[in-house]
Amino acid sequence: MQGDGNLVQYPADDIAVATAYFATGTDGSGENVTLNFDADGHLYLLNATGSNIIRNLTDGGYPTEDTIYLMRLDADGIFRIYSHHLKQKGIWSTVWSSTNDACAPKGLCGLNGFCVLNDQKAGCACLPGFEMVQQGNWTAGCERNFTVESCKSKNGDIKYNMQEVANTIWGDASYSALTVPFKDSCAQACLADCNCEAVLFKDRTCQKQMLPLRYGRRQLTDSAIALVKVSTSTPTPSTPNGNILKENKKELRVNILIICASFVAFGCMMLVISGIVFYKNHSRYRKLSCDGTIELSDDFAPRSFTYSELEKVTDGFREEIGRGSFGAVFKGTMPIGQKVVAVKKTTEKIICCRKSVDWNLSEEEAVLEEWAYHCFEAGELAKLLGNEEVDKKQLERMIKLGLWCIQDEPSLRPSMKKVLLMLEGTVDIPIPPSLDSFLSAI
Repeated sequence: MQGDGNLVQYPADDIAVATAYFATGTDGSGENVTLNFDADGHLYLLNATGSNIIRNLTDGGYPTEDTIYLMRLDADGIFRIYSHHLKQKGIWSTVWSSTNDACAPKGLCGLNGFCVLNDQKAGCACLPGFEMVQQGNWTAGCERNFTVESCKSKNGDIKYNMQEVANTIWGDASYSALTVPFKDSCAQACLADCNCEAVLFKDRTCQKQMLPLRYGRRQLTDSAIALVKVSTSTPTPSTPNGNILKENKKELRVNILIICASFVAFGCMMLVISGIVFYKNHSRYRKLSCDGTIELSDDFAPRSFTYSELEKVTDGFREEIGRGSFGAVFKGTMPIGQKVVAVKKTTEKIICCRKSVDWNLSEEEAVLEEWAYHCFEAGELAKLLGNEEVDKKQLERMIKLGLWCIQDEPSLRPSMKKVLLMLEGTVDIPIPPSLDSFLSAI
């Protein structure tokens, strides 16, 4: 809320008028204007005295019986109101949003990235010759995937061409504007200028840009074209002793990392195979153990007995015949064949793990992944453990990694290589975004 009474949405750290992507248009309404939200979904602006409604953002009047409303500024930069019927678990519906254009929020795809609409959903892409700075976090933007030659260098071994990104608009930060007849003329002007890293061409105007490019989005109805300078060759260093050594060290580190990752992947694969084999054999044995007619035989391993069965066989663990390091040994007699056996009585421990979905719990805790995210977001991870004591930092790392790995959008999930680096602590684990399952549901 601005001091002039205008409610405006800007990108983070940039409150220039030109960067606003939503405004109520109530500037000039005076100071101390307030945003108000009623139980029936009525959203409106009140003047300083609270006596006059300056503007209704929603008309309200929505059903209130067994229904609640939530007003929230979402992670995608859009201001929304949701409704939730208390008898329909987990279902939220959007009743109002500040914009229906998912690409309207500026800065959604970070520096050197641009927003693309796909079925009314926002997606992000990097400029040609760029890649994501931080996997899974588009707000971090994109960076070049090659080294740019300095203007001071007289080497001249790096060759460039201009790659086109059509129908895109960007925030204007040009340092030079030319009038040229054709797109190719604009591209050549940038190639001839060492400081030029991209140009925006529209209506015979060629705007030279230096990186980063901001607030990009695809606009199919706009004829604007972005042309980005991209390397087509690898430079030959003029000082081999220094640069070659650095490149060799970098290459060596990459090779070592690849080899280590291969060994880890192979180990994980063998572990999975071993687990499958063990599970199949264990399942076979479980089937045998469930048959009460099978006791001991030469063809099968001993079956499992319940505690009550062993108590009956040993007559209540009455006759002790010895004692080992893990408990006492009692004499027992099998009911079939009257075989005399020895039974060791050990301490009984039961470990209980909860299901991923348990509707016997409260609505907040029913879905494990949502409960884990809410506990993480609130800094209350101890609620997930009960009385168990673990390393809190390690628990937080594992929870963050787990939340990344269960994202509904495959492109957001970290690669196996990235997961291994995160587990080793080589790569920091970023804060995971809100669960896609929740966003898609509402």
